[in-house]
Amino acid sequence: MISRDSRLPFTMLLPDTRTEPIEIIDHLTALRMCVVEKDSVAHLDGSWDVPGAYVLLDPPDAAGGYGVYVGKAPAGIRSRLLDHERKRTWLRGLLIRRDVSTGLSSAQAGWLEGDLYQLFHSADRATLHNAVQPRDDTVPSYELRILETFRDPINRVLRLLGYDTGTADDTQVHAPRRTSTFHGITMGQLLEAGLVQPGERLISTNGAWPASAVVLPNAKIDYNGGAYDTPSSAAQAVKNGAAVNGWDFWAVERSTGSERLSSLRTALADSVTRTIATP
Repeated sequence: MISRDSRLPFTMLLPDTRTEPIEIIDHLTALRMCVVEKDSVAHLDGSWDVPGAYVLLDPPDAAGGYGVYVGKAPAGIRSRLLDHERKRTWLRGLLIRRDVSTGLSSAQAGWLEGDLYQLFHSADRATLHNAVQPRDDTVPSYELRILETFRDPINRVLRLLGYDTGTADDTQVHAPRRTSTFHGITMGQLLEAGLVQPGERLISTNGAWPASAVVLPNAKIDYNGGAYDTPSSAAQAVKNGAAVNGWDFWAVERSTGSERLSSLRTALADSVTRTIATP
């Protein structure tokens, strides 16, 4: 088996002073990210007055927990951050836009906002400040493949900043700060609920590790002739044994567009919660 490097190269532009933002470029997905302290938002230049998404982060506590707010800025990230500087309490922001001529459309920014919400919603150490779950389903299915590749580089930058987005289902070992909403949910339960069908094709959402697999009737995942018990073990096989959250790695490919297994898991967990709460 050929060994591949699971690391990704980023270009990081480091300023002379802390008042200037740090910019990070992922050339694989054409994402440009920016780390800015709350008291330095005014130093953002005009290139950030474009549509995009953003994450407002609180300081992590002693146990590694943190508060987070995700949002979109259809009219311009810089303008929205200047407004949040006055009205919200936060420590630093992670700003996200595309480093291409067309950039992100309003619908794409909305989809990315919803995807980041799901990321933090499932994270054991994150507490979301959003009052309403954001979502945008108007993005055409042919655009989803590239949008789904954005989460991996964003996740890597969040880890660099010290913000853990891991869940109890991840293969890496850590002590969760709170009980995961999704602890115990299996592929078998997704099949029983009809959210996934036997024979459906799974595709990798990680642009650095393209792969496809098939959901088997017994809820196992067939990848490259091997049957794996969990999404994470199948994803590990793709990445030559490297630790990976398979629920984020795999998406179900359908004619209407692909959908992450983690999104389907969220839908099942929410439906169970509603059922319990309904007399």
